[in-house]
Amino acid sequence: MYGAIVNKQPVFLDLTKIHLPITALVSILHRITGILLVALLPIGVAMLYGVFIRPELFQECVLMSKYFPMAFVCFYLYHVVAGTRHILSELLHWHELKCARQTAWFVLVGWSLLSLLFILRVL
Repeated sequence: MYGAIVNKQPVFLDLTKIHLPITALVSILHRITGILLVALLPIGVAMLYGVFIRPELFQECVLMSKYFPMAFVCFYLYHVVAGTRHILSELLHWHELKCARQTAWFVLVGWSLLSLLFILRVL
């Protein structure tokens, strides 16, 4: 209308070529782990219920009963560490980009170390 041409064609975005900043990656992973925790909780409860009702099921799902809690705890650890970062950034007014990047790296490194310690202790 005012000389601007609007292109109505759909845009194909190749998600493998998009470079996300570390802060966006930490935020997206925090949301994904929250969704996974909510989705996996009923499965874990069903597993426990099945094992208590029919103990012979325990032998059938030994691998699942070992790796499922390990994955659940790793997701939980990430969600807690990233959530703590978010709460602290709000309380302490860490709104600068430099601080956000540093705490995002701290979340990834801290979660990796906590998960590694947990996995090594379980195995």
